[in-house]
Order: sequence, then C-alpha cells, then structure tokens
Amino acid sequence: MSPTVPGSPSGLAVEAGNGQAIISWTAPADGGNPITSYTASDGQGHTCTATTITSCIVTGLTNGQTYTFAVIATNAQGASAPSGPVSVNPAATFLFVNENTNGPNEVRNHQINSDGTTTLVGSYSTGHLG
Repeated sequence: MSPTVPGSPSGLAVEAGNGQAIISWTAPADGGNPITSYTASDGQGHTCTATTITSCIVTGLTNGQTYTFAVIATNAQGASAPSGPVSVNPAATFLFVNENTNGPNEVRNHQINSDGTTTLVGSYSTGHLG
C-alpha cells in the first residue's frame, strides 16, 4: 500500500485565555509517513503550529470575539483534511486586590495581561474599616 496523507486530527479542545487560545487535539493515523507538523487556523490569519506535540497557543486574539479553529496534519505526502471545528471566545482574567486594610477598604480590579503583567482597570471603596 502506498503512503497517503494523514487522517484528520480529532478530539479538538480549546482553552480560552487573555487574548489567546490553547488548542489541543488527538493525533490522526499518519498515512504511512510520520506526521511532520500540525497547523491550527481560523482561516482569518490566526494560526499556530506544532511539530511533535498535539497542542499549540494562538496569540494576538481580541477578547470578547469568537474564533473558530480547525487543525490539519501534514506528512511527506501532503496535508490532511481539516479537523472538525472548535470555537473559543478569549477573555481577560481579573484579579481583585483588597488594599488599604488600615482605613476604608478599597478594592482594586486588575486585569492580568497575556505577558503576566497587570493593568489597573477600576477600583471602588467599600466604606468599611478593616
């Protein structure tokens, strides 16, 4: 039997992050030649690639927007058909910090950025001591 393109990846799963998505999948049959790469794409220019692992991270996404990704596998014979689609809606992660514990209580809302830094996005005072 002659080598063929690989089968389609299956079992797609996605985890939303702040401006990013982590996409994972199950490897398909290789078609007789080892799989050399995987590419996850939404068809709109948001992609990530992997060689030997079955996950990758797409960055540069807009929080609150829905993206639909599919994955292809490639071997020496060519590329597979796309996997079934999976959708994700990235969202910012927030951290609430209770500050000024010796006076009126102030809670500050920090957004955790994709690079690990934080940005103050709001605060309010509870008016309670301690």
